[in-house]
Amino acid sequence: MSAERAVLEQARSALAHERPDLAIAYLTQSFEILAADARVAATAGDLASAAGGYNLANSFYDQALSHEPGLIGVRFNRAATARFLGELEAAEKDYDAVIAVDPADSEAWLNRSHLRRQTSVRNHVAQIETALAGEHSAWQHRMRLLYALAKEREDLGHVAQAFAALDAATKLRRCHLDYDIDDDLAALAAIRSTFTSCALASMGEGFSGAAPIFVLGLPRSGTTLIERILEAHPQVVSGGEMSAFARALEHCAKASGFRGGGKHALIPFSKTLDPVMLGEFYHELASAGRNPSLHIIDKLPLNYLYIGLIAKALPRARIVHVYKPPLAVGWGMFKTLFVQGYPFSYDQVELGRYIAAFHMLMDHWSRELPGRIHHVFYDDLVRNPTTSIRELVAACGLDWHDDCLSPHKGATANTSHSAAQIREPIHTRGLSGWHDFAPYLEPMRKAMLAEGLTTE
Repeated sequence: MSAERAVLEQARSALAHERPDLAIAYLTQSFEILAADARVAATAGDLASAAGGYNLANSFYDQALSHEPGLIGVRFNRAATARFLGELEAAEKDYDAVIAVDPADSEAWLNRSHLRRQTSVRNHVAQIETALAGEHSAWQHRMRLLYALAKEREDLGHVAQAFAALDAATKLRRCHLDYDIDDDLAALAAIRSTFTSCALASMGEGFSGAAPIFVLGLPRSGTTLIERILEAHPQVVSGGEMSAFARALEHCAKASGFRGGGKHALIPFSKTLDPVMLGEFYHELASAGRNPSLHIIDKLPLNYLYIGLIAKALPRARIVHVYKPPLAVGWGMFKTLFVQGYPFSYDQVELGRYIAAFHMLMDHWSRELPGRIHHVFYDDLVRNPTTSIRELVAACGLDWHDDCLSPHKGATANTSHSAAQIREPIHTRGLSGWHDFAPYLEPMRKAMLAEGLTTE
């Protein structure tokens, strides 16, 4: 095996063993030999990106393209890492180049539309509509183009046209999903009935050797901003949207005799788990390759499902719940094409029902675990950031640090749907944007009301 192939295998092995830090170290140490060949450099860039080393990935992609400028796949990947790093103009140039060579790359069209706010003198609406008028066999291609068109039309204030494109896109996505909303709602109800205050008290205390910060809530509710505010603190490091708690739960359940049966069997079984074992294994996963003296942010939105177990397994954990008005977050989710998860977000009625069930679950956790959750209303945060941020920092058990007031100044790489927006100072521009679309959101509003959730 050649030297460069050996290094690539080392990096792959490190990633497989949940050690992205080692993967980055291997790739960095051997940069020169890996960068000498276009295909090897491209592979090294992909591995660096998978490890979260986006600057390193971009350097490898630069080298690959210097050898073979026609590697369009590499140019697409470089655009993605540039977006994560906030290098938005560079990302747009690369997406332009990808689309020029391969107009059927609808991911490039969609990603490009989200890099900035489109204007009347600089947008891609005509190009997108021309592409939509063409013949394409893949439904995914048309769907992404419709999402891109909806985004750009919304930026331009074309409310009716934007919603028409979005409505067509979501219907196309939903009809290709095998999903039953009632199954998810039953699971949320089962969590509420299983994890009562009495049941939680009977579990005992968990692992006290870690003090992570869980930032959770529905997608598009402002969790990324909270993450950035806290990450600006010198005693905090972000792990991003980790699946560590779900993986720890699955591991500990199997080790304790769980024989399967899906989530409806796992929910009652999970309250029998040893909270110390669960907390220790979570900490092992979450802290791998990170400074153990720092508080680690876990920003996976879906951790709201596990708040009861988190509170017991990690008694020193801080839990921050971010929320927006129901229709505001509903609109944000409805117009987002998620890479994975959240299948209820492509139908207004299903989305309204799920948001109502989510609020019931959060109300449940607040009652059963008084004082354990710090709630942040996004609108209050952006209207009065100084007060809200001071309260947030204190709730996380941290000393005050002025950098928390300017999270955009030190923004590191971000792979969320908010990757472009986080480069700006905290602002209130987006608070009322959904109001323009309120007349089109009646199915969602009525579904919320039918479940007992007020939408004001």
